[in-house]
Amino acid sequence: GATAELAFDEALKAAGLTRNDIAYTAASTATVTVDTCTGFVDTKLAAYDGSCGGAILDCNDDTCGLQSTISFPATAGNVYMLRVGSFPGAAGGADVFNVTEGGGGGGGPQNDDCANAEVIAGQGSFNYDNTSATTDGSGDILCDAFGTQDIENDVWYEWTADDNGTATVETCNGAGGDTKIAAYDAGCGSTMLACNDDTCGLASQIMFPVTNGTVYLLRIGSFPGAAGGAGFFDISIDGGGGGCVDSVYCSSLPNSTGATASINWSGSCIVADNNFTLDMGGGPANQPGLFIYGANQASIPFGNGVLCISAPILRLNPPVFMDGAGTASKVVDLANPPSQTGLITAGSQWNFAMWLRDPAAGAAGYTFTDGLSVDFQ
Repeated sequence: GATAELAFDEALKAAGLTRNDIAYTAASTATVTVDTCTGFVDTKLAAYDGSCGGAILDCNDDTCGLQSTISFPATAGNVYMLRVGSFPGAAGGADVFNVTEGGGGGGGPQNDDCANAEVIAGQGSFNYDNTSATTDGSGDILCDAFGTQDIENDVWYEWTADDNGTATVETCNGAGGDTKIAAYDAGCGSTMLACNDDTCGLASQIMFPVTNGTVYLLRIGSFPGAAGGAGFFDISIDGGGGGCVDSVYCSSLPNSTGATASINWSGSCIVADNNFTLDMGGGPANQPGLFIYGANQASIPFGNGVLCISAPILRLNPPVFMDGAGTASKVVDLANPPSQTGLITAGSQWNFAMWLRDPAAGAAGYTFTDGLSVDFQ
């Protein structure tokens, strides 16, 4: 939504007042973000539900330098009390604060609200960050776990399936905290299809039937009371396009992040389509890696991990860099292998992994993902 810039004058402090209280009426049902980031006063902000004495919704001192940011879910037409003041002992002054409705703003992520869901498509690994997210989804009986049906600090994704079958959405390889996730049929307020709290430790996994080209709503959040964080989630459909068979046949070892780097694929394993992408996650942030493949499976302790392919090994140059969440992808041109001995043809099985740098782990300073086999058609 549009940003409203409202003036306030903390010079009232000289009269014994240390704050301004403003009654704010929400124009829409959305996340409201209030910030003083464009100002210079050392502020402290709070928001309350209803009039004076209502429940506090959020409070903040320093988010952007000595200035403040708060966010809270609001309902159109409801009144909220905003408290704009100074950090105790700091001088007041004449300045402005900003009010934004609709997620993003100066605080939460852009996909904080269901109405602003991030658009994604296909299979692979997708980053999320619900560190500063608010909660705008409602509870559901499918989400009942440990006495609560809620998901907190949720972020939203509008996902289009690229195949028919059963979709698996999971944070098992890249959870940024104690996650809880759900999927819905179509848009905001639609029927919940699946929900899960803990499947793999404190991470989550859901499965639900999908149709190629259909849009579904994904909700990634935290178990109530748990902190949010940055991570990634994986989406797969029945092992990929065309009903091809795949398998993680070999496990590596945990790297410096505490996770074992995983490998998956997306697109199509039909050779004629030439639409095959390798995806990995759970690696150390901003480090280089090299996808490799070969015809022979193995499980060889090597470096700080396990090498799941034996010679001859082909390299899919050039190397790629993992992003800040430790994920990377590479489109594989099936028509132009690094050598003719590595030509992928219909009916053949090939094994894939990634060699990755991991200097924070010490010792050899490198490791590997798990091993993935794919039967091509």
